[in-house]
Amino acid sequence: MASQAKTTKTHGKKRTCLMCRKTFLSEWPGERICPQCKRKHSWREGDSWLPGGRSA
Repeated sequence: MASQAKTTKTHGKKRTCLMCRKTFLSEWPGERICPQCKRKHSWREGDSWLPGGRSA
């Protein structure tokens, strides 16, 4: 019987939030806003969230 190699899947990567600039554990490559910032009114309503009121 051939032995099977154990595969370990990593569960996230540390990234910097684009809103607050704090480090958080991102669960997928496109996740760039931390969970705390996603709960903010400005994120949920689509308001300008960049410093200085600039939009993306």
